[in-house]
Amino acid sequence: MNGYLILLGSHFFFNSKLIFTFFILIFTILIFRIITMQKTIIDILKSLPLDEPHIFRKEDFEGWQANANYSKLVVLEGAGRNISFASGNDYPIEVVHRNHTAEFCGYKESFLQLGTDLIAMTLRQEKVLEIELPHPKSGIKKLFVYLDDFNP
Repeated sequence: MNGYLILLGSHFFFNSKLIFTFFILIFTILIFRIITMQKTIIDILKSLPLDEPHIFRKEDFEGWQANANYSKLVVLEGAGRNISFASGNDYPIEVVHRNHTAEFCGYKESFLQLGTDLIAMTLRQEKVLEIELPHPKSGIKKLFVYLDDFNP
């Protein structure tokens, strides 16, 4: 019986090529299921209910890179002005502070990615996160986030 196999003493004969093809098909389906079951940290966070906590681990960010490209995030530059009042002896005094501001505009996914990148930077102890902002309306094209060692 060359090329044939009897399974479990049954009366049905199966061609060995057919059985081999069947096992390859089952193996491929199992591998596909395993690959699709592996979710990214973003997918996990999107599937969480609103108030459910998530514990981040360093292992969650194994393939993470310290440079990112955010094509849908816009950072606008501006000059902010804070006005406050103080009173002197007889007259109120207006105090004006001018400072440089940055306004972030983007979609929820961009901010979710930014948050996970900041968490990954902290857990992996990366000193610099470089973010490219290629959107044409973005006033800032490169943003650098530094992890500073704080020693009280």
